[in-house]
Amino acid sequence: TTPGGTTTPGGTTTPGGTTTPGGTTTPGGLTAYCVPHAALHQPVTLQLPEAKLTVGSCQLTERTLLDNGALYEKLSFALEPGVVRVRRSAPGKPVYLTTYAIDAGGRVVGQRVTDDSGLLYNEYVQAYDTSGRLLREEITTKGGGTHVVTQLFEGDRLVQRVDARNGISSVTYRFGYDAAGLLTDVVVESSSNSVPNQSTKWSYDAEHRPIAVERRVEGELALRQSWSFDADGQLKSRQVEIDLTLAAKLEAVDTMSTPRFAWQYGARGTERDLQPWGETPGFVAGSSCRPLPAQVSDGYFGADYGLGWTTPTEDSVTVGSFYVAGRLGYYQELPFYTHFGVGTDLQFVSAPLRSWETGSLRVVVGYQAGVMLSETALFSPTSLAALDADSLSSLYERVRGFQDGRLVEDKLVWHRPDGSVQDRSLRFVHDSAGRLTARELRVADQVVERQTWGFEGARIVSFAFFGQDGETTWNVSDYNPGDMKTFVSPVKLVEVTRQFDGSSLKMERASTFGSMLGTPQQLEQRYDPSGRLLRRLSTSGGLTSDTSWSYDAQGRLLVSETDNESDGIVDRQSLYTYDELGNLVLEESKTHQSTGNWSSWGQSYSWSCQ
Repeated sequence: TTPGGTTTPGGTTTPGGTTTPGGTTTPGGLTAYCVPHAALHQPVTLQLPEAKLTVGSCQLTERTLLDNGALYEKLSFALEPGVVRVRRSAPGKPVYLTTYAIDAGGRVVGQRVTDDSGLLYNEYVQAYDTSGRLLREEITTKGGGTHVVTQLFEGDRLVQRVDARNGISSVTYRFGYDAAGLLTDVVVESSSNSVPNQSTKWSYDAEHRPIAVERRVEGELALRQSWSFDADGQLKSRQVEIDLTLAAKLEAVDTMSTPRFAWQYGARGTERDLQPWGETPGFVAGSSCRPLPAQVSDGYFGADYGLGWTTPTEDSVTVGSFYVAGRLGYYQELPFYTHFGVGTDLQFVSAPLRSWETGSLRVVVGYQAGVMLSETALFSPTSLAALDADSLSSLYERVRGFQDGRLVEDKLVWHRPDGSVQDRSLRFVHDSAGRLTARELRVADQVVERQTWGFEGARIVSFAFFGQDGETTWNVSDYNPGDMKTFVSPVKLVEVTRQFDGSSLKMERASTFGSMLGTPQQLEQRYDPSGRLLRRLSTSGGLTSDTSWSYDAQGRLLVSETDNESDGIVDRQSLYTYDELGNLVLEESKTHQSTGNWSSWGQSYSWSCQ
């Protein structure tokens, strides 16, 4: 950190102490690090079958689905204060009655489904306090019994959560706090073997910053982490020790629980993880604190990586996500390939350490002014409890380089299972304005993947991905020496371009090349000045599908037509009809069959207006 107000790699100005937009600051002018909070139960999201049951003075009373003009299904709606009743009937099928309970804030807090004889199929009941916190959720299913979750608060703190099933088994989570209100202890006790008994203990310094945590499974140490800070309150170093077998059994009990398996697979979460995909553990929605790094190696999220997302936000992701994120990912994750900013991870170094193998990992991470500069990982075949210096062997060393305060290289030397050493690095190229224009993945200093961005002012107007065309692409992350392939110069596999008219996106086009993605394809979308989609051209194997949309003066969709072979014949058509008040009353879709006939599907809406 240099004096005189020079920006550090992390972007924090010293010594003046610039406040992060929207952030609270410490006495030194730095945004405070997040502290752990108790993990709240995430209830089932209950939704009505129609998003808009009332429009102005009109109420939806019926929705009828038609298949080639014949009745397929009918839904009837009855609205009362705090209650919505839906009757679902179809020819030859049982009648289902669903009752929804709505609270004063418009939230759906209950759902009960029965047949017309009163036989219960499922029921969801949720109770909230006046501040919107969930107190109880009860789920009853036919043949599946009852699952009840209760949460107990003291002031603004969750002190207990109980998950009970059929009155037979239960898991109890107890949360303890110190005099300052900081979470110090979590105890998980199970009446069965569904969840191992666990405990978590947090320690803090005088500034209320987390400095250590230990997580145990059945009394055995599974994970231990520690953090240290410099005189300015910036993160200086941290250490993580993981028992690979036991850590895989840990529950996410607080907001800084590392998602399970993240250090082994680079996974973004499982159904039991506390945080949704793409969020950083430690971050609390609505807060202005800085997430405190907790992951290691390939488990990094954007904020934990040090500089946040290294790629600017896209203006539109429709084309890009379809042709890049969805098509080019190791195990459909986004380690190297995506242009949305996740592709800064060196996802491969922990791959040999699967959860079914025994052993432990010690990782030491160094920082300067809160920015990660180095990472060293050591592996031991012993358990974490038996870990000692003599049993440790080097797994990888990682060093990050900066120039003018910007990340330019993230290099990792990996000690492979066969005893050889290999280095891999990510290199970042910025223009004079500081914008990221290229990112390269190198193996032993050979470029194997490259991403480039083109700008028009502050906007991204072009993107290209160059990779290994063929089998070798999928072996970039492989750790087995026998599977390593010979890399060649990367070739262009994806290209995305965009055109703007003033501030509005006018056109975007994505193209794929090479054999790795199969038949080369192209997708083009055109928009009107209001951002509505007007036309989509999709080409594959010489065939082009052309879809157009048209709207009325109020911006409502009227017609959608698709010509699958660009032969001037409409293959699919959707028509939308509205009443004099603007309510949708008929939606009809027709498909042209090879026999020359049309098949149709549609739904009509009936409204009662005052």
